[in-house]
Amino acid sequence: MKRPILWASLGILAGTLFWEYSFPLSVPAGLILCSFILMFLIGHRMPLWFLAGIALSLFSGFFYHLSDAKTAEIIYRSTTFEGVVKKTGQNGFLLRIDRYGNDEESYRASPFYPRYLNVVTEDIPEENARVLLAGTPSDFQKPENPGAFDAKEYYRSVGCMAEVHADAVTVLREPGFLSASMKRIRNQLSERLNAIYPKSTVGLPAALLLGDRTYMEEDSRELYERFGLAHVLAVSGLHISFFAELLTALFYRIFTKRKAEWLTAACLYSYGFLCGFPVSCVRAVFTYILSITAGQVHKTYDSLSANAFLMSLLLFLGPYRIRNLSFRLSFSAGILISVSNRKDIKGKAERIFFSSLVLFFGLLPVQINAFFTFSPIGILVNVLLLMMLEGVFIMSFVSLLASLLFLPLGIFLAGPVHYFLLFFERLLQFLNRLPFLTLALGHQSAFRLLLYGFLFAGILLLSMHKSRYFSLCLLFIWLVFLPDRSRTVVANLSVGQGDCGVILSGKNVIVIDCGSLSRKETGEKVLKPFLLYFGYREADYVILSHTDADHANGIGNCNDVFEDVTQVFVSENYPDAAIVTAPAVSSDKIRFVKHGDSVSIGTIEIRFLTYPYEEDVNDGCLLAEVTLSGFRFWFLGDVSAAVLTKIRQEIENPVYLVKVPHHGSRFSLDEDFYKNVHQEVSVISVGRNSYGHPAQEVTECLIKYGGSLYVTKECGAVLTYIKHEKIYSEPFLTK
Repeated sequence: MKRPILWASLGILAGTLFWEYSFPLSVPAGLILCSFILMFLIGHRMPLWFLAGIALSLFSGFFYHLSDAKTAEIIYRSTTFEGVVKKTGQNGFLLRIDRYGNDEESYRASPFYPRYLNVVTEDIPEENARVLLAGTPSDFQKPENPGAFDAKEYYRSVGCMAEVHADAVTVLREPGFLSASMKRIRNQLSERLNAIYPKSTVGLPAALLLGDRTYMEEDSRELYERFGLAHVLAVSGLHISFFAELLTALFYRIFTKRKAEWLTAACLYSYGFLCGFPVSCVRAVFTYILSITAGQVHKTYDSLSANAFLMSLLLFLGPYRIRNLSFRLSFSAGILISVSNRKDIKGKAERIFFSSLVLFFGLLPVQINAFFTFSPIGILVNVLLLMMLEGVFIMSFVSLLASLLFLPLGIFLAGPVHYFLLFFERLLQFLNRLPFLTLALGHQSAFRLLLYGFLFAGILLLSMHKSRYFSLCLLFIWLVFLPDRSRTVVANLSVGQGDCGVILSGKNVIVIDCGSLSRKETGEKVLKPFLLYFGYREADYVILSHTDADHANGIGNCNDVFEDVTQVFVSENYPDAAIVTAPAVSSDKIRFVKHGDSVSIGTIEIRFLTYPYEEDVNDGCLLAEVTLSGFRFWFLGDVSAAVLTKIRQEIENPVYLVKVPHHGSRFSLDEDFYKNVHQEVSVISVGRNSYGHPAQEVTECLIKYGGSLYVTKECGAVLTYIKHEKIYSEPFLTK
C-alpha cells in the first residue's frame, strides 16, 4: 500500500516542527529538495503528497502564528475575559476565551484557533460553565534551574496564552444538562472506586477507567514513569479496545453487525465524553470510528494511515500540540502499535513481546526528554503489565458495575485487582532500589534524538524485510543516549533564600549545602531534577557549611539523592549536624573536619577552612576551596566580614568563582578581600527576602572588583562548564 495520507501527514509534521521550534529556513527547503530526489528515484508520486503536507502545514502555521502574535498583544492589555471553563484544578481553571478586552474595546476570539487562559482563583466554577472575569494577564514563569518544571512550555503546549490572577469571577451560565449529568456520573463513579479500592491502589483503576490521575500517589506515578509505563495511566487505544471488545461481544448477540458496530461507536463516544476527551481518548475513539466506517463502505482500513490522519488534522488545527507530552505519547504509541502489527508473528506471547519491544523503544526518546530516566528491565516489566492489563481492566470495570448494585460484591470482585496492583508496585519498588536497573540518561540534544530515530527506523525496516529477530537490536540502541561526562559542571542553583551548589565531575557528584527558607523540599523539587537532567541520580559527597535551615533543610527529606551518600563533611563547630541531615543520612557518614584539612575526590582537590566563632554562629562555617582542572572556586557559606579578613591571607592563587557569603549581606562585606582576590565570576545565591539581601554596597563592590556578577533571583541557576581546560559561566535564564 502506498499510503498517500501517511506521506501527507509526514509533511504536515515536518512543517509543524519548523514553525514551533524555529528551525532555519534551510530545513523545509532541504525536505522539498529530498522529495523531488525521492520522486525521481522511486518513480511514483508519493513524495508529492509529502510536499502537499509541507505546503499545507506552512500555510496553517503562518496564519496561526500571525493570529497568535496579534491576539497575544491584545490579551496582555485586556482586563476582562469571557469564556467557557474547560478544566478545573485546585488553584484555578483553564478558560477557553470567547471575548476579551476592556471598557473601551471588545474582541471576539477566533473559532478556528481556540485560545485559553490559566485563571488563578479560589472561586472555582463548574466545568463547561460560561464565566466573566476581571484580572491582569501575566506571562508564565520560566524555570530557574535545569530539569525544573517548565510552566511556560507546558501551558504553551495546551494553547494557553497567559496567566490571570482573577479579581472577580461571575458565572453567566451554568453548565448544560448533558455536561452536568456527565460530571455527576463521573463523580459518582470516582466515589465508588474509592469505596471499593484502598488509597494505595485506587490510582490505576481510576486512570484506566476514567482517565483520572488525581488519585494516583506521586511516588506510584514516578515509579510507572521511571519504568516506561506512563502510557497505561490514561484512557488510550489499549483500554478503548478492551471496552470495545466487551461492547461488541454484547451487541452482536442482540443486533446485526452493522447496528452493533455503530452502537459500540456511540458508547465509546459517550465514554470519551465522560472521561473529558483527553488526547489519547480522542485518538482511540476516532480511529475506531474510522475503522468501522471503512468496513461499512467496503474500504480497506489502514491503522497507520488513520493515526497519521488524525495527528495531522489536530496539528493543522493547533500546531502548539506538537509540544504536548500527552499528544506525543498517544500518537507515537498509536503509530508504533500499527507498525508492530506483524502478520508473520503467530504466537500471542511472542506478538505481545514484539509489540512491547517496539512500543517501549519507540517511546524512549519522548520518555527520556520528559523524565530523564531509562530502565533496561522496563521492557520485561512492560510485557508483564500488558499481559495482565486486559484482565485488570475487565475486573476493574466489572467490580465498578457490581458496586453500583451491591457494594460488598464490588469490594469482593476488586480484591484480585487490588492484590495484583499491590504486588506489581512492590515489584517496581524493589527493582527501583537496584541502582543498575534504573539509569539516569539526562536531557538529550536534537542531534542524538535524530540519530536514534534513524537507527530505530532502520532496524524496524531490516527486521521486516529479513528476520523479525533482527529487531532485538533495539535492546542496544538506547546506548545512543548515554550521558556525556567528559565535561565538568559547577552549578549554583536558584533555591530562593538559601544555598545549593553542585559539582558534577566524571562519576562524582558533590553537593555543597542544600536548603532554603522560601522553598519547600529543595532537595526533592530542585536538586533531584537537576541531577537527572545531567544524567545523575544521587549525591556521592556533601559539604555542609553549617546547620541553618536555609543551607541544610533540603537534605533530610530527600532520600533518593542522599540515602547512599559516601560522606558528609561538616565543621567541628556544628556537632548537631546528624539531626538536620536525618533520616536521609546516617550519623556514621558524617565526618567532622578542622581548619586546613583537605581531601581528593577523583580529580577534584578540596581544602577546608573553619574558624572558632565567638558571637556570630555563622562565623563557624565550613569554607571550601575547590580546585578543578587548575581553576579555583570558593564557597564561603554565611561568614561575616571578620572571617573574610582572616582568610584573605589563605588565598595564594587566582580564583575563578566566589560564592558570595550570606546572600550578599552588608555584614559580610570586606572590600579589601574582593580587591585582593580578583575573581572572574561572583555569584549571590538569594531569593525574595525582608533582610535587604543583597545589599547595594556589596553588589557595587563586586561589580568594581569581581568581574561578572550573577544574582540567582534574577538570572536563575549559574552554570560553569569546564572542558579541555577551557572554562565559561552562564546564567540559566537568558533575556
